[in-house]
Amino acid sequence: MIQWDLFNIMMDKSISARLLRLALLTRTYGPHYVIFKLIKRFLTKERIIGLDEIANIVRYYSGLKVEKYGDSEYRIYWPEGDYVTVKSYEEVLLVAIAHNLSYKVVDSESAYLCKKLLSERCIVFDENYVEHEDIKISRRTIAGCPTCLAETMILKTHDVVRPFGKNVLDIGAWVGDSSLRLAKLGASRVVAVEPNPMNYSELLHNLELNPHIKDAIIPVHAAVDEDGEVKICYNSDFSGGSSIFRNGRYCDIVPSVSFKTLIEKYGPFDIIKLDCK
Repeated sequence: MIQWDLFNIMMDKSISARLLRLALLTRTYGPHYVIFKLIKRFLTKERIIGLDEIANIVRYYSGLKVEKYGDSEYRIYWPEGDYVTVKSYEEVLLVAIAHNLSYKVVDSESAYLCKKLLSERCIVFDENYVEHEDIKISRRTIAGCPTCLAETMILKTHDVVRPFGKNVLDIGAWVGDSSLRLAKLGASRVVAVEPNPMNYSELLHNLELNPHIKDAIIPVHAAVDEDGEVKICYNSDFSGGSSIFRNGRYCDIVPSVSFKTLIEKYGPFDIIKLDCK
């Protein structure tokens, strides 16, 4: 009954349900999430507010020191004096979530000391990738879904399944963050299924960034439906919300594979992770 009520809350489009949904997300990610969502949805689309104002919000609500760096970047300083350089709204959100949950995000120059002192509570922003616990994810994907990376890196939502030695089916693999995490935790094989062409290309790129675990992952470019092809739509680059049921700014015809075919070709599976629309 509790699960059904939560499902109704997440699907209901009424004002009261949206407020409750926002409260549930805020409980997880902190007050920065509400601020970010309001700014992103209502203000930045009209160019009423920019990165200057967002940096000021982070400084006000988190107590972190924020200074402009160059024409379009900011450095966010931690109390210890090291910093991370942010380039987008989404990177600001990821840093704020990390700070709210007692993690630290640093540039590569401070990576050694951060890893040594904080170990798993350290996230590194290299120029080209984000690194956490020896897993690297292309930095440009933060723009698509910063909370997806927060779920994998900070909240560790995939750790609860204990995949060591198991054959895992990852439906909705996005850019490979969950598949890489499951492989890192010792899964013997992860079949990573992702329909979005841009996400799938980035998934392949992220596998190359992680040669120590990439052999445990089998990438599959497909939607899970009937065997054949389907149309998917999405609204942004590296979107975490591609769908076969609703329209979007971009649409593609992609391969589709049935659940039965996946099991026949790659199964049997010990664990199935579903994050799909």
